[in-house]
Amino acid sequence: HNWVRGGMVHSGFLSHYMSIRDDLLSTLDPLLAPEDPEVKRRKSDEEKQLEAYRQPLRTPKYFGMGEYQGRKRKILVTGHSLGGALATLGTLDLTTRYHGEYDVSMISVASPRVGDYVFAKLFDQCVPGAVRLVHDRDPVPGVPKMLCMFKHVGYELLVDKRGVALFDRSEIEKAFVKKPSTRLACHGFDAYDMAIELHLAKHSRSLLQRILDNWGKDYDEGEGGKKARETDEKARDKMMDEKVRKRKGTARGAVA
Repeated sequence: HNWVRGGMVHSGFLSHYMSIRDDLLSTLDPLLAPEDPEVKRRKSDEEKQLEAYRQPLRTPKYFGMGEYQGRKRKILVTGHSLGGALATLGTLDLTTRYHGEYDVSMISVASPRVGDYVFAKLFDQCVPGAVRLVHDRDPVPGVPKMLCMFKHVGYELLVDKRGVALFDRSEIEKAFVKKPSTRLACHGFDAYDMAIELHLAKHSRSLLQRILDNWGKDYDEGEGGKKARETDEKARDKMMDEKVRKRKGTARGAVA
């Protein structure tokens, strides 16, 4: 495609993305351009120019409706690990495909490097504000190892097992805040969930407590409302018990 002609991306990631691209776009096109059900994409990518694949899309109907008038609708793309790499390619693809009609953004989790410096520069120009969530002990965001050939896109949000978060570290912070030894276990969802939960517990405890206190506060007067209240209270107690168990497990691991 012309939009990546000036740069290079990892062939494996590109191959995976192209294997799902037709299904992805055939699902999104009717949703994002309901006035134009005849949007067609060319199959012969090597023979046709980019403008031939990317048929112009009409403005969706809801763009002219009251509360949405004058506003861009947002598409948020996300993915974990390999999904983060595919999200990077998909975000740029959707940004160019829909001609600026939608505000396309990305938050990836544990994504490896996808392309070279030219690709990263192009991505950051087309998708400003993209964020990569990275656990400080996760080895996957450090690959491919060839730094001279691959570069990350967007802004890094680094979290550690204590819930400390650093956003878009400066070169000084990168030099003095050394990463600990990596562990593959820190690549999983559990490690990321724990780091985020600890961060929120430290910095957003009052907000979380207000949410829990107000959870399901409006109930009907009858028997149905009583049952709903009991169900909500049981679910809240269960969630709090799980949080306590996780924190105790983390404390035991730290002592060991």
